[in-house]
Amino acid sequence: AMPSRKVPSPKHRIPHLLPSPWQAASSSFSNCRSCKALPSGSSTEVPADTTKPAVASPSVSSADATLVISLLAMAYTIWNMDKVNLSVAVVPMVKQFQWSPSVVGTIQSSFFWGYVLMQIPGGVLARAIGGKTTLLVGFTLFSLATCLIPVAATSSLPSLLACRALVGIGEGVTPPAATALIAQWFGPRDRARAMGIAGFAQNMGAVGGLILAPSIIDAWGWPWVFTSFGGLGLVWAAAWAALAKEPKESGASAQPSQKAGEDDRPGILGALFGIPWLAFLRQPSVWAIVIVHFCYNYGFYTLL
Repeated sequence: AMPSRKVPSPKHRIPHLLPSPWQAASSSFSNCRSCKALPSGSSTEVPADTTKPAVASPSVSSADATLVISLLAMAYTIWNMDKVNLSVAVVPMVKQFQWSPSVVGTIQSSFFWGYVLMQIPGGVLARAIGGKTTLLVGFTLFSLATCLIPVAATSSLPSLLACRALVGIGEGVTPPAATALIAQWFGPRDRARAMGIAGFAQNMGAVGGLILAPSIIDAWGWPWVFTSFGGLGLVWAAAWAALAKEPKESGASAQPSQKAGEDDRPGILGALFGIPWLAFLRQPSVWAIVIVHFCYNYGFYTLL
C-alpha cells in the first residue's frame, strides 16, 4: 500500500480562494490515500470521472470572455482617467477660486476618503450580488459625480469635497468587482494574462488622462475635463449593461468547485462572515503583498 502522508486539515484552507491546481491536487491526493499498490507494469493513469458533469473553463479566445476583458480594460482606463483629472484641472481652479495650499491638499485627498472606505465592501458586494452589477453601480456613481464637479466647485467647498468623495466611493468598488470577474471568467493559465491586460489599461488611463486634460482645458476650459471624462464613463456603463455577462449567464465558470450555470451568491452577510479573515491575516504572503502594494501606492500617488 502507498505510504500515508499528512494532508492539510480543511480548517487551515481558505475556501473558494485557493488556486485551482492546488484544489485539484489536494482532492486527487486525498482520493488516492487508500489506493493499493499497483501490479508491476500497470498504468498509473487515473481514468476520467464520468459521473460528474464537465465544468467549462473559458479562455481568452472565447467570444464572451474576450468581450468581458475588452470592456474591463476600457473600464480600467476610464476610471484612472477620472482619478487623475483633478491633478491637472486644479491648477486653473486654484487661480479662479483662490484656494490655499491646505485647501488644495484637502480637495485632493477627499477622493481617497471614499476610495479607501469601499475596498473591502466592494469585494463583499461583488460576491453577494455579482461583479457585473457591482461594477455597473460603481461606474455610474463615480461618472455622475465627476460630471457634477464643476457645479459643486462653483457652489461651495463642502459640495466639492462631497462630490469628490463620491467619486472615490464609486471607484472604490470597481477594482474588487473587476478582479472578481476576471477570476470567475479565466482559468489559472489565462488569469495572469487577463490581469496583465487590465494593469496595462490602468496605467494607460493615468497617462492618457494627464495628456488629454491640459488640451481640453486649453480648448474649452477646466469644467470640460470633468464633463467629458464623466460622460465617457456613462457611455461605458451603458455598453457594460447591454453587453457584459456574468459567467453563469453564458453557462461557463472558471471555478472548479462551481458547476456551469450555477449561481454561487451567499448574500451580503454570507459574503462578509463567510470570509476566513483570521486565516488571511496569518498568511505571511498576504502581508508581503500588503507591504509591497503600500510602497507602490505611496510612491505612485505622491508623484501623481
